[in-house]
Amino acid sequence: MVIQRLQNLYLFLSAVLLLIFAFTTSVIVEVGTKIVTFSCIKMCGIPDGGETYVPISIVLVALSVILSVLAIAKFKDLKVQKSVTLRTMFCVVALVAYIFINVSVIADTHSVLSIKPTFVMCLPLLALILQFMALNGIKRDIKLLRDSDHIR
Repeated sequence: MVIQRLQNLYLFLSAVLLLIFAFTTSVIVEVGTKIVTFSCIKMCGIPDGGETYVPISIVLVALSVILSVLAIAKFKDLKVQKSVTLRTMFCVVALVAYIFINVSVIADTHSVLSIKPTFVMCLPLLALILQFMALNGIKRDIKLLRDSDHIR
């Protein structure tokens, strides 16, 4: 029985989008006369200091990308692939929440003039949609295999 492995393409595109998100500026915050830029890896122009690295978001992005690649590698074991994909989705949601919390903390502690999210903030959401599509493909393949075994 031939199974369509379209979910592997979805997972690969998700990993690429997360890598692009990791190295580009996602939010620009104007604090007084300074501009604070947030990327997934570092915050630049912080009013209290120059530049700070954000280890939690680095770990979340690395974990999301590694889990996506691992899910691709586990294409023969669909139950494991499904489980890894669910964990990847959780990591992406945690990453977006962590970036939002960091921006909120800066906005609460300083006089913020404006918060400007860039188009890059859409990339984790697109990655999440692709992971959801991959999860649906995995579920469809599991059902197809179960039904074909039932017929035998």
